[in-house]
Amino acid sequence: MTPAAVERALEIRREFDNQQEEAAPLRCRAIERSQIAADLAQRRFLLVDPGNRLVADTLEATLNDALRAVATAREERKRGQLTCPPNRGKLTHAVIAKANSHVRCAEQGCRRDRRRRTLGR
Repeated sequence: MTPAAVERALEIRREFDNQQEEAAPLRCRAIERSQIAADLAQRRFLLVDPGNRLVADTLEATLNDALRAVATAREERKRGQLTCPPNRGKLTHAVIAKANSHVRCAEQGCRRDRRRRTLGR
């Protein structure tokens, strides 16, 4: 792994982190919007005259759709949080350490290569 490849990997990782940070508030706003819509649908459903079954059925279906939208938005937020690896610092450090070992090996020559050269093989 070359230093340029390591730098590119770190750049991609930073870009991914930035996208996750930008997406988190958007997901929260989507949950808030769908919760407001569900509250409004519930209020309408509770205010309807029970004798008017057709309107009550329509409002109940609207309420159920709004509650499904809230659940979907919450699942989407949870899924978005799961895409971030919990040990992202360790991942970055591991990539850098591995790249540095390859660079040191290339600059100084690995032990195995030095042995081969000294032994003439």
